[in-house]
Amino acid sequence: DVKETNKKKEEEKREGRESGDGASGEDDGKADQSTSEKEREEEGPKQNMAEDGVSNKTVTQEEEEIEVKASITRPIPRPSLEMDRQVALQRAEMERIAQQNKELERQGARDFVDCLIGVLPSLLPLAEPEGVDDALQTFASRFCAGVMEKHKQGQGSPNLPVLNADGVYVATFSALLLNLKLVRMGHYNGQDCRLPMTQKQFIEDVHDSGVLVYLSSTWLGELYKMVITVNILGAAGYLPASQHCNQALITMLTDIDGMGNRHIGGQMMHDATVSHVLPVQRDVGNEA
Repeated sequence: DVKETNKKKEEEKREGRESGDGASGEDDGKADQSTSEKEREEEGPKQNMAEDGVSNKTVTQEEEEIEVKASITRPIPRPSLEMDRQVALQRAEMERIAQQNKELERQGARDFVDCLIGVLPSLLPLAEPEGVDDALQTFASRFCAGVMEKHKQGQGSPNLPVLNADGVYVATFSALLLNLKLVRMGHYNGQDCRLPMTQKQFIEDVHDSGVLVYLSSTWLGELYKMVITVNILGAAGYLPASQHCNQALITMLTDIDGMGNRHIGGQMMHDATVSHVLPVQRDVGNEA
């Protein structure tokens, strides 16, 4: 009986171990299955995110391409009306002040011509346009500084002088260009010829040059009259037939509008470094 009892216990133990192993195997299978399902669930969102990233990237690229095309075809905005109004108000105020000091404005233009005649002899021999341009910018700045210094010392009008360096710079080129045209037309030699421009056109060309110009119509009008009556280049030693005189300055002036030259290359802007500053001069004879 004892042996049979022990034998039954051993059999029961073996059956228990086998049943336990089967249960653990089932549990492992369930665990593996649940792990695979989790992995598939995680891979699903990742794949969706990747697809969304590609689609978002494509949309972004398309938006950038549309923006680039729009920027190319978009018209350049015109200056605001408010800016135009401010410029008009400033010019009106400048002219108002100048009207109160007409004789001082005229004298200022005459002083400018004297200073220009004094500096031109050092400019005529220069061979490089850049050197001429730098020298004229320096001249304009120093001239304005000198006028301001006189004002501080109590000379002249109690009102602040109406001028700026950019305006003087543009007026210098306009005056010398007109001067050179008159030289080549024989105006200063007494030849009967039509003036290339009127006083009104001269003033408008300076004011509408695209540069901020603080010079009154009275100042510019007196400058025009001085150029018509005084050969500024000649007073500085310019000789039309001299190679020494026909260097960079004359080339720059000639290239601004061709000086009526009909020869091949006469209208080219090959050396002018400031041609963008000045508009093309109008010929009175060609106007309707």
